[in-house]
Amino acid sequence: MSSDNKLKVDPGWNDPPLLNYDVSNPPPKSRILNKRVAFPLTGGISPSKPSDLPPNAPPLPVPDFTVEQAKQLLDKLFTSDKSKERFHKTCDNELPEEFQKSLRLMGECLMKNNKLGAEIHRQELVKFHKKLCESWINDVKF
Repeated sequence: MSSDNKLKVDPGWNDPPLLNYDVSNPPPKSRILNKRVAFPLTGGISPSKPSDLPPNAPPLPVPDFTVEQAKQLLDKLFTSDKSKERFHKTCDNELPEEFQKSLRLMGECLMKNNKLGAEIHRQELVKFHKKLCESWINDVKF
């Protein structure tokens, strides 16, 4: 069967293009699509308002959600006054850094109405700081 008698079929959407290279028409030596371009280190988009900070200054820290803010938020979620009282007694003592972090993160999640995230941090508190929170943690309802 000769190539002239073959049925011509439309190429599919992902078929590569047919390239006809011969001795008189060799393929190009380099392809522009394979060139790598460096990512611009200076911002391509200029801010609408000039900043007072030098261009190489570190980013400003985002203020953390404090333990006090978490306390105020959790106060509204207690189902019993006794548990709320125990919670305040716990917070009046020196708290481990990890406990404070989990408490702040739980408060942030509640502030953003992320109940699943708050539940994850509640479980962390129970798992890693059971002695500190076992008397009040189950009476916090989201």
